[in-house]
Amino acid sequence: NGQRYKSNLNYNRALGRIQFIDEKGDTLALANEESITSVTIGTVVFLYNPSCLQSVKSEGKVKLLKNERVRIADKQKTGGYGIPNSSGSIASIDNVYANTGFKQLDINETLLLSKVTYFYVENDENQPVPASKKNILKLFPKQATSIKEFIKAKNIDFSKENDLVELTGYLSQL
Repeated sequence: NGQRYKSNLNYNRALGRIQFIDEKGDTLALANEESITSVTIGTVVFLYNPSCLQSVKSEGKVKLLKNERVRIADKQKTGGYGIPNSSGSIASIDNVYANTGFKQLDINETLLLSKVTYFYVENDENQPVPASKKNILKLFPKQATSIKEFIKAKNIDFSKENDLVELTGYLSQL
């Protein structure tokens, strides 16, 4: 609705959401995200369209957006001598039955996290779509031939931010 607020904000990669710290020191998520158009943290702009996407490059009618997330790459159970192991040969029991009922036990696991980045392209007429050759050609059907030539000549890798920034600059000139 056009209102502006100042607060300590952070993008939580595990949840894919903007969070803030209130006056009590509690970490809270933004309410009514569907009513928010953008959030700026320092010089970084996050757009809600419909999910929280970071603006990488906005030139003319073309935007390059990304979503950085953290995912669990591996779960390692602690085995003999306290050494983490990701093999399936370590059995874990997370509860036991006693006379008073079930008792929940803590499982000693180590999580290996990895950062994954998803890129999106958007023009003024469409919602963001995953950055791929097929989707870009759908967004710009009249310029398909020249876009294919540019992608081939520049050897564009759709998983590399610098390549997509260069492609976004080219698309904005069409």
